[in-house]
Amino acid sequence: MRLFDRVRNASKVTKVRWLIIYCTDVVLLIPVFGYFELYVRWRDADVSWPVVAVGVLLLLVFNVLSIRPFRIAMRGERRPTAILAITGTIALVLAAAGQVFALPTWLALLAPFVRRRTIIAVSVASIVLFNVYASFAPDFNPSLLIVVQSFFTALCVGAVLANLKLWQLTAEAHEGRRRWPSWRSRRSGCASPAT
Repeated sequence: MRLFDRVRNASKVTKVRWLIIYCTDVVLLIPVFGYFELYVRWRDADVSWPVVAVGVLLLLVFNVLSIRPFRIAMRGERRPTAILAITGTIALVLAAAGQVFALPTWLALLAPFVRRRTIIAVSVASIVLFNVYASFAPDFNPSLLIVVQSFFTALCVGAVLANLKLWQLTAEAHEGRRRWPSWRSRRSGCASPAT
């Protein structure tokens, strides 16, 4: 009941903040597809269970850490360099193992803390480099992989940047609304009537 009361009694701006955060978390869960891919590889005997276990552990650490940077960006705090470095390393290790799903999410984690031109350049470079690397695989399908990776990269990066902008606009509107009554009374020159 305490959770229900907390949600019911929260201010409108707090509810909007929660909605933006949890919608972004859903987008950042795209690497969850990697668990299914690891299962399929294990089932088809492409990889051994210790390799699958390491992959699952890396994905789990990545998923846990990936919820922090967007919250930090919403609060306007400094770039979480350690989290970005760890998640970036995990994304590269998983990409080397053929897992494409962590790279778009990592780019989305990075997006609020760099310039737009930088995130576009890094996104394009990641798509090109991963496809060049994947071209050495025997069952490589370049058109499908480029489409999938481009779609997930655009979805993740675009959603994070759009949600962050939405939060900034919401916070500015809320701050302006709080200041409006005092500004209006000063502007009209009206003083409180004496009783």
